[in-house]
Amino acid sequence: MKRKYFIIGFVSGILFVIVVLVVSFFLIKNQSEKSVAEFAAQQNITNAELEVFSIHQKSLDSLYFYDLELKEDIYISKDSGNFTFINYWGTWCIPCVAEMPEFVSLINRDEIKKANIKFIFASQENEKVINKFEKSKNFGLPYFLYNAESQPAFLHHSTVPTSYLIDKNKLLVYKFTGLRQWDTQMYRDLLLSLQ
Repeated sequence: MKRKYFIIGFVSGILFVIVVLVVSFFLIKNQSEKSVAEFAAQQNITNAELEVFSIHQKSLDSLYFYDLELKEDIYISKDSGNFTFINYWGTWCIPCVAEMPEFVSLINRDEIKKANIKFIFASQENEKVINKFEKSKNFGLPYFLYNAESQPAFLHHSTVPTSYLIDKNKLLVYKFTGLRQWDTQMYRDLLLSLQ
């Protein structure tokens, strides 16, 4: 009899833990992009560190993406201007999606439009997933696909969002990891100072 109650209690405890974990997972997963963006603003994430390093021309020559609008591969060394800004993201990534309105605002500023910067929003997801995402969000950003195995080593990253600003002439790369408030004076000044 004691064993029966023990087993019932044990199974009930395990079921309770499973229910709590599942509910917690969905609560965290369904956290809105707005609350993540508000968190970023409160944490002053715009002052996060910037990593700068040099690359070889051969590495740059091997860097390409599939342009979803043009339906063709583009090579950074020959198909873009002097500066290329690459944002690695995913439709499933709440911080990635939370910073997209910042990018829209940044890219649509007149001084940024006049700058010779190609913006690339690169995902490993398939074209249908990206198109469905864009249809629901309507950000109008330049979306590209990439294969992680074909990317040069200098673009290795273990988290998204991760962004890189590549200076083709000086062969310099500026790396930004994590959620940012992109449409701030600090980043506008950085982008414009490279000209």
